[in-house]
Amino acid sequence: INQELQAIGDLANGISSPKYDPVKTSVNSTIGAIRTYMGSKQDNDYKHMVEAYNRYISNMNTTNMNELDQ
Repeated sequence: INQELQAIGDLANGISSPKYDPVKTSVNSTIGAIRTYMGSKQDNDYKHMVEAYNRYISNMNTTNMNELDQ
């Protein structure tokens, strides 16, 4: 799982458009939250992981992907 998370992070961080920065931040936060939960299995870390994922999805939904190539 860590390899997949690393690949996702690397891919997200490879996009240089400033319009993608909120998504990048969300990706990195979500990856960190997933890793924290995987290590702890604590309820509060699970809640934080879900919240981070929801922020990521919200940022993805409000990002115009067509603008990233400009």
